[in-house]
Parts: sequence; C-alpha cells; structure tokens
Amino acid sequence: MAAKDNEGFQQFPNACSTIPEQAVLEEEIELNLSLSEGQQSIGESEEDPYSKAVKYLEEHHIIEVFQNIASQLAFHQPKDPLQFMLTEIEKVRSGKKLDELLNNKAS
Repeated sequence: MAAKDNEGFQQFPNACSTIPEQAVLEEEIELNLSLSEGQQSIGESEEDPYSKAVKYLEEHHIIEVFQNIASQLAFHQPKDPLQFMLTEIEKVRSGKKLDELLNNKAS
C-alpha cells in the first residue's frame, strides 16, 4: 500500500527501474503505427484469424451441420445423445446428410 506524505499525496514506489533508450522507444512506436495502418508483421497472414475461422466454417458447412444435429437432438431426445450425434456425423461424412442439408438450405 502506498504511503502518504505530509501534504496528503500518495507516494508510489518506482514501477520501472530503467527507462528504455530513445532508439528502442522510437522503433516500437514505428512498429505499432505501421501495424495500426494495416501493415502485417512478419509471419502473419493477410486475413485476421476471426475472418479465416468464419470462412473455414462456411466452406465446410459446419454451422448447418451442428444446427441440424442440435435440432434433431431436441426433437428426438435420444437416451444416448453422444451416440446419436456420432451417427448423424457419420451420415454427413458419407455424404447422405450433407446433401440433404444443402438442398434444404437452397429451397
């Protein structure tokens, strides 16, 4: 806890014992400014992770598959829901269920 001096101001211990050199600070500021202006740092892709994830889910129809399985679970209320989900996923893997889902989506 910080101590108070005679005038009521709090005295805080130094949070940082050393101050970075000006060249280091300028380099960090330049990097932060360039990244905020849309430039990518080394190793980053051009697309942000959220957009990549959404694109992946859309390409593979993952949302539709899980929505369908969730609605089937709620409707049928099987005694073994995990086995039911596995069976439904196996139908999708074989192509039977995915075709049905995509045809229903188109109509």
